[in-house]
Amino acid sequence: MSDAPCPLTAPLPVSIAYVGGANGQDVSVLLESDEKESLPPRHDIANLSPTFAWGGRSAGAQQLAVALIAHATGDDAAAKAHYEAFVEEALASPPMPVELHMPRWWIRNWVQHRKEAARQ
Repeated sequence: MSDAPCPLTAPLPVSIAYVGGANGQDVSVLLESDEKESLPPRHDIANLSPTFAWGGRSAGAQQLAVALIAHATGDDAAAKAHYEAFVEEALASPPMPVELHMPRWWIRNWVQHRKEAARQ
């Protein structure tokens, strides 16, 4: 095993979180500087829903999972491979609060654990 830090768990230069309002659809990327930009839905990876959702197992939650994993990791293949499990483990159960707040480091660690489990 290498002593080099894992690229997905290495410290990041900027703290990023994903935040969603109470309407359950609009999700933004929140940068450390408190600037926000819209999270792209990434329909090019999987076109499951025109909107985002959380707190359930809907197509909107699946689209959000694709977008979160792809943006947080930069790994489109991981987004396609793991979005359904991410919905089950992170977005649907336990139910999310009215507002979504998920740090990028948490998503990256979750994906890394899934990849490691798949290798065993």
